[in-house]
Amino acid sequence: MIDSINSNINNAVKMTDNALPQYPLKVLDIGNNLWSVNYIIDRLKQHLASFRYILRNCEGERVEGRKYYDHAYQMQVIGALKPTPRFIIYLSDLTPKLIKEISKLDNETRGYVLLQAVGRIFEDINSELYHNSISKVLKVRLED
Repeated sequence: MIDSINSNINNAVKMTDNALPQYPLKVLDIGNNLWSVNYIIDRLKQHLASFRYILRNCEGERVEGRKYYDHAYQMQVIGALKPTPRFIIYLSDLTPKLIKEISKLDNETRGYVLLQAVGRIFEDINSELYHNSISKVLKVRLED
């Protein structure tokens, strides 16, 4: 019985390994850590989601905000705007490790990572709007 289960698991793993041969897992060796593309996306999204800033409300009180969530919230109308504005991620807001990981990616993969991380923020705010409108026009850029 146990051999049968192990055999089924091994067969399932082999089938999974061959399921998407045209999309090999990219693993980057930086230092002693291995960061896959998906891990970079997760770390970037988590960092952007937790990046906080201080602003003043209309009464002049200091209020803490989540910079990239607030920015995404304000940009929810981008599907209706012409030309479509870009979502800006400032390098000064990123950790040196994230910058290093992102800089090691080729242009196509870097674009994918940025779109996925920012897209997940939009998805958190309004999933239906993101999938029906924003995802079709979203563009992300890194700036100093």
